[in-house]
Amino acid sequence: MNNPIGGTFLGLEPGMELNNRYEIVSLRGQGAFGAVYKAVDRGLDEPRSVAVKLIHPMVVNDARAFKRIKREVAIAREINHTNVVGVWTWWSGETSPLS
Repeated sequence: MNNPIGGTFLGLEPGMELNNRYEIVSLRGQGAFGAVYKAVDRGLDEPRSVAVKLIHPMVVNDARAFKRIKREVAIAREINHTNVVGVWTWWSGETSPLS
């Protein structure tokens, strides 16, 4: 699949807020399924650095690919290791999570 993302993903730039909770710091990587950003979770008593993975809309609209993403999330939630990022939240929907 040709990567359709380019320099930003869904228009996210450092300093923008996602889902009224995550402040985008920087783009960490991108691929055919989407992009991963370093962000700050402002929804906690003490803000902390997190990774936010956004799935490209073309993938979400592909039932087979979306099923694979959901399986990846389920597996990632079962892993508890210092070198693996944990999954803390998951959301999907028709509306944009951009605030």
